Amino acid sequence: MSSNFNDQKISPFVNECKKLASLILSKHLKTNFDLLSELDIQSCYRVLKNHMNFIMVMSIHGNVLFKVMYSKSEIEDHLIKTMHDCNFSSEDLMKEYCNLFAGSLKSQIGPFFKSTLGLSFPIKLSGLDELYFPLNRPNTYYNLWKLGNSNFNVICAMELELHKTTDIDKFNDIKLIVNETNSTNIELF
Repeated sequence: MSSNFNDQKISPFVNECKKLASLILSKHLKTNFDLLSELDIQSCYRVLKNHMNFIMVMSIHGNVLFKVMYSKSEIEDHLIKTMHDCNFSSEDLMKEYCNLFAGSLKSQIGPFFKSTLGLSFPIKLSGLDELYFPLNRPNTYYNLWKLGNSNFNVICAMELELHKTTDIDKFNDIKLIVNETNSTNIELF
């Protein structure tokens, strides 16, 4: 088991990321998503949802891996009800969600660190693959939470890998501006 799971040392940064993740999902799925709960480490050893997408933001101070786990059928049901003219899949939508989250995070923490940051492409896997990601890497902090509403939910996970443990304070000093996220319609690539 990882002693860095839901560790309070990194809570300020994680809480900022949770607000950003909730806002982006709410805006682009045209419904209100709230933080429903934080999940415990035992949740990591189960298949939580049948699909998962992830993306990474890389810097000289640390790497942020953001994952979203979801049920394809729940999202497709929601899309039918709220976006009658949509012509994209739930997988594309969740890839774009990861991309919007990571892009917003990158654009805000890049100037804070005064350095260039890298950004991976969003990648899709099955939810089963989550069982094979180890939770015991050194200098890595893990957090897992559920966003949702009365119709459905998604599970988000974040891993913050620090190159030096003294960089915790740098990440905790970041205040994300959640109102300045991309407000345009989803554009799939």
